[in-house]
Amino acid sequence: MQSVRLSVELNEIINKAAKEYKVLNLDSIRSSSIREELLLAHPKLYRTPIVRNGKKATVGFQPDVWKEWD
Repeated sequence: MQSVRLSVELNEIINKAAKEYKVLNLDSIRSSSIREELLLAHPKLYRTPIVRNGKKATVGFQPDVWKEWD
């Protein structure tokens, strides 16, 4: 998780369309540490796919970025 967090903003990792996002009322939570804890506790909140290449990472379908990772 840490290598992904260094490459990608926390808000990009969270799936705002997930049912858990609405149930947990994440719109009203501004604290990054609390949002990160909730993300770790509720894996359905992750946007997918999360693709890592060493210290680089992307969230969502980004084949153009992946091609540049040669």
